[in-house]
Parts: sequence; structure tokens; C-alpha cells
Amino acid sequence: MTQQANLAAAPLRAVAYARFSSDMQRGESIDAQLRAIQKYARDNNLLLVGKYIDMAKSAKNDHRPEFQNMILDSRSNNFDVIIVHKLDRFARNRYDSVRYRHELKRKNVKLLSVLENYDSETPEGVLMESLYEGMNEYYIKNLSREIMKGLTENAYKAKFNGGIPPLGFDVDSESNYIINEDEADTVKLIFDMAAEGIGYGEIIEELKAQSRTTKHGSSFGKNSLYSILSNEKYIGVYEFNAAPKRDVNGSRNFHGRKPESEIIRVENAIPAIVSIDQFEKVRKIKEARRRRAGAYSAKEVYLLSGKIFCGNCGSAFVGNRKFNNNKKKYVGYSCGKSQRKKECSSKYIRREFIEGFVLEQIADHVFDESRIPKLCKFYKEYLLRTNQKTVLQMQSYEKQINALDKQIDNLLNLAAHTGSKSLVEKLELLEQNKAQMKFRLETFETAENAKGITEDEIRKWFSTARTLFLERSLTTSKKLIDLFVDKVTVFDNHVKLVIKIKPDLSLPTKESDKSSSTTAGDTHLCALVGAEGGT
Repeated sequence: MTQQANLAAAPLRAVAYARFSSDMQRGESIDAQLRAIQKYARDNNLLLVGKYIDMAKSAKNDHRPEFQNMILDSRSNNFDVIIVHKLDRFARNRYDSVRYRHELKRKNVKLLSVLENYDSETPEGVLMESLYEGMNEYYIKNLSREIMKGLTENAYKAKFNGGIPPLGFDVDSESNYIINEDEADTVKLIFDMAAEGIGYGEIIEELKAQSRTTKHGSSFGKNSLYSILSNEKYIGVYEFNAAPKRDVNGSRNFHGRKPESEIIRVENAIPAIVSIDQFEKVRKIKEARRRRAGAYSAKEVYLLSGKIFCGNCGSAFVGNRKFNNNKKKYVGYSCGKSQRKKECSSKYIRREFIEGFVLEQIADHVFDESRIPKLCKFYKEYLLRTNQKTVLQMQSYEKQINALDKQIDNLLNLAAHTGSKSLVEKLELLEQNKAQMKFRLETFETAENAKGITEDEIRKWFSTARTLFLERSLTTSKKLIDLFVDKVTVFDNHVKLVIKIKPDLSLPTKESDKSSSTTAGDTHLCALVGAEGGT
């Protein structure tokens, strides 16, 4: 009876989390952490069912793939305890530590440390926990501050501060910038061509023809040319600490700059490759080109091109824009025959009216929430068709778990009759194997489900997409119109719109004609909408 009672009281399921943060640490440190965690699990009657390991990942932030997988799996009740060697393996940032530990607590998942072992449920334990977190964060910030001191001193001396020197420069043994003559020839060629007003595309072709490459040995692109032509190091200016800090999500705006008071700037500090005059000439050409590009970027977009026709003569409507005496712009559509030959009496129709009308009708038909259950069903069937490997893997796990269940049942009966200690030990081993296999299955299912979408998510996305579509800011607006609009016919007093609904998106039949009144300029239009099936 005692042995059966012990078997019934299953140990808590635990996972190990280990990491090392840089190439200066070795893989052996992971093995040492795992050995300590395994011993801790045995000594505390915890069943170790899995492990998550981040190699050369810093705990300064939470951009760690295995750490994120562990947090995701905790939401699915795949384990009860996370064991780390030290708390600084979990996080060195107090905000991340508190945030994720709070999330784990809500899911009834405990975080335990091998070396910092205290009761986190008591006031004293919480205080100790906070103390360790504060020490970890102080350590990382103090280290960053000390590093920044050294980098700042280097900057005032125009010394190399790490990374990869720009094309045209190398670094000597004393961290001074020196010119790489072969690469400098490429830089000079780029500036010479740019100063002549030659565009990026032609410069790239010429560099390719001469087999010239970037510092990394790859072909030049527009971004790499822009970076070179904007880099003041080529005129001897050393600049440090210009890039803005990362935001709370760890992102950085590389096009932004810090205030000038925070930037270290030393002129004539490093060898120049191009002259200041040439650099300034290129800068002015770039600015002029940017202004011209802006002037021509206001190209009109006509969503109904190729879909809209005249109801009087059958000719296609074409997009055009007009200006009144006050230079106010009007954009719309008019009959091609009327515009070219004046042979049709059809009137000009404003773009905002006709496109707005069509968009509203498509939104009502296409972004209809009654489609959502069917879309979810299709999506799941698609996943099954395209990912048979996933299905087979899950079936394999389930078969192994069923086989272990049968073995456990057989041994339970045998152990109950004989009381054999060796059978009990074998039972414990089978139970552990089963727990590990269930963990693998649950983790696998969680990962696969994360790739999918729920009905609630589709409903929310549908609503957002419908709003963007009506605002004409959805990037797929033109594709949706091409897909679902068969024909728009404009008559003198009404518009007929035929919408194509594909069979796999079919809906219960709506009224074939639906009327409403809208005004475009002085033209009163009664909108007749016909929804047709078929492709």
C-alpha cells in the first residue's frame, strides 16, 4: 500500500533553463549548469521532463529563442517548475524578470534556483529575490557604463571602437584608422560617378562590371551606396555616439540621431579619401534628387482601371484629373470615347464617389463575418494537407505514450501482487519516460498551434482589414478589387456593379438588387448591386 501511495503522488514536472552569454564562455558551462540542475531535481523529488538552452545569448533582454519557447510552453501547462543554476541565467533586467515571473506565477509555474535557494512565498524570500535581481541589473548597467567610459576615451582620440571599419579603411595595431588603397579606389569611383549625377543603378552596374565588392565581398546595393555617400569618415571626420538608444523593445532607429550635445565629433581626425568639395557636391545632388522624387510621388492610383465601363456606349472609363480656376484638383473617371472623340454624352464621375461605393459593396460581401467559420475550417485542412510530417510526428508520440501506458498497467498489476522493489523502480522509470514523451507532444502541439490562427483572431483581423480597406490603406485593396469585381457599368442615372464570389467563399444568397442613393457632383445615382456566383 505504501509503495502504491508513493506512485500515486507524482512528482512535479520540471524543465531546466541554461544559457551562456558570449563566446568568451564555453559550452562546458552549459553542461555544468545542467548537472547541477539534474542533481537539484533528484534531491527535491522533481521530475525533469525537458530543457531549454540558449547558446551565446545575453540575459540583458528577452531576445532569446529558447527562453521565449519556454515562456510559450508554460502557458500550455506543460510543466510545473523551471530550474535555473542562478537567477542571472533567467534575466539580468529587473523589468523582464518581474514581468515573466509574474506571468509564470499566474500559470502556477515556479522558478527555482540551484544556488539561490530560498522560499519566494515568504516576505524574506521576496526581499532576497528582489535583492538578487537588483544586483544583477546593477552588474550589467555598471559594466555597460565602464565600457562606455573606455569607448568615449577612444572616441576623443579617434580610435577604432569595434565593429567593421567602413569600405576604404583598415585598422592598425594601435586601433588607428588607415587607408586600404584597393578599397579606397572603389570609394573614389563611387564618389566620382555620383558627383557627375550618375544614378545608383548605373553605378551598381559599373561596379559589378569591374568586379568591385563591398567590405563583406558581396555586390553593392542602393543602401550600401547611400551609406558610403553619407559617411563623413571619407572626409576625415570621426563621429561617435550619434545613433539613438534602443527603445524598450530593443529596437533602434538607425536613421535618427542623438542631440548634437551628446555626439563626439572630431574633424580632420582620420585620413580623408575624398575632398570636402566633392562630398558636398554629392550631398546637394542627393538632396535635389530627393526633392524631385517627392514632387513626382503623387501619382494617382485608379482602383477601378480595367473594370469600369460606360453604360451608354460600352467604352472603357479612364482615369483623369482636372484643375479648376483656383488650381483645385479633381480626380475621377470619364468615358474614353467621350474624352477622345467627344462622341459620347456620358458624364465625368468623381473617383471618391465611385470607388467609395464599390469598396463599401465589396466590404459588405467579402468581409462578411459569416465566412469566418468556413475560413477556419479551410485553414486547418490546408495545414493538414501541407504538413503531413507534423501529423505523423504527433501520431508517433501518441503511439509511444499508449505503449508506455500498457507497460505501466501491466507492471502495476504485477508489482501489486509481488511487491518487487525492482518492479517499482522500473515503474518509476516508465512513468518518467511517459512524462517526457507527453512533454514532447504537448510542446510540439503548442509550437504547431502557435503557427495557426483562432476564430477570434480571424474575427478581429477581419474587422481591422475591413476598416483599412474602406480607408483605402489596405495594401491588397487593388488585388481584392481585381479578384472580386467583375464589372462596373456607369449609366446616366445609376451604376451597376457585378461582384464575383468564388465558390469556396460562397454565402447564402442575398438580394440580387439592392438600391441606395448617393450624390457625385450634380449627378444623382441610384446604385444597383448584383452579386453573382461563379469564378
